[in-house]
Amino acid sequence: MKTIAIDQQYVEKFVQQADLDALQPALQQAQQDLIHKTGKDNDFLGWVTLPDEIDDALLADIEATAKLLREKAKLFVVVGIGGSYLGARAVIEALQNQFAALDTNRKDPFVIYAGHQLSED
Repeated sequence: MKTIAIDQQYVEKFVQQADLDALQPALQQAQQDLIHKTGKDNDFLGWVTLPDEIDDALLADIEATAKLLREKAKLFVVVGIGGSYLGARAVIEALQNQFAALDTNRKDPFVIYAGHQLSED
């Protein structure tokens, strides 16, 4: 795991060093909880070691599934409100051309989002 360094020179006018020092134990505990996957909600920490744990078989399976989905589907509908659709939307939009919706020769299925304009009621 890489070390994150923080340049504190711009916060010195606003935060006292004693306040930063007081946060150090909590910061170290949070770091240990991440590294060892302990603490509250630790079952949601698979992402911490994900890049190191992906093997070629898993990537091949993902690529084969994506190919199959491209062959069988022309359209996907992502339904949800808030985080239930935002994660999918963020990844999809980050990985595609921002003008993909205008491409008349598209090979990938089109994705639309539904439900995000509704409330939970």
